[in-house]
Amino acid sequence: MCVAALDWIKQDEERAVNRLEARLARHWPELLRLLPLTGVTAAKLLATYGSPAAVAADPDGAGAALRQWARGQLSADTRAQVVASAKATLGIPMVTAERRQVEQLATTLRDLRCQRHAAEQELTTLAASDPTLVSISPVVGQITAAVLYATLGDLRDYTSVRALYRAPGLNLREHSSGKKKGHLTITKRGSAVARRWLFLATLRWIKADPVARAWYHRKVQRNGGVKRKAIVALMRKLLAALYHVVRGATYDPFKLFDARRLHLPAA
Repeated sequence: MCVAALDWIKQDEERAVNRLEARLARHWPELLRLLPLTGVTAAKLLATYGSPAAVAADPDGAGAALRQWARGQLSADTRAQVVASAKATLGIPMVTAERRQVEQLATTLRDLRCQRHAAEQELTTLAASDPTLVSISPVVGQITAAVLYATLGDLRDYTSVRALYRAPGLNLREHSSGKKKGHLTITKRGSAVARRWLFLATLRWIKADPVARAWYHRKVQRNGGVKRKAIVALMRKLLAALYHVVRGATYDPFKLFDARRLHLPAA
């Protein structure tokens, strides 16, 4: 239940961010450059003030509140820029109903973040107490490890990597039509939740691991700039790595990728 709740919360949070971003693009576009909506500070600012006009009317109070909410993570210069942008924004002024809508969206976003943190803490506790999850947590993180366990079961129960591919619908099938023949796509006949979390874990993997990142960029070039295929291929490789890690292998990106083709020094 915790995994399902966390997945629902994350989807609701994403929708709230998108809606809030759309309204700020119309009424206060400068704020989007200064404060990420994925952070806590922006949500608290908008839930409290609602509009740039309200911030401009209380510059000292808003500046002090930003300092308190950011807890040292926001420089004095950035705080001053936020207040200044509220005074000189090129956005369309808000009417009362629009301001209340922004306040409600920001409040919802703030509440969803609190719920997400609580659910993530519960999953982190679970991941820290299970040996299987402990083994794969360094690769994908504790929360993702717990989600994969809840949606796919114990990875040691799968008899092969191909069998594991089928669980989240990452196994390939040939798609033929009048225009295309022999085109391979993933079936998606599996856990959509596991597939979504693997997708996010793969994006983090690309960012954190230079070997995976080099392979990804090479794959994108070979595919004519298509990124989705490269990400799906990496999702499969990541899942294969987890299959072997739970069986006692040590995670090593050089066992997944050919360092010579990537022009990288071998481990």
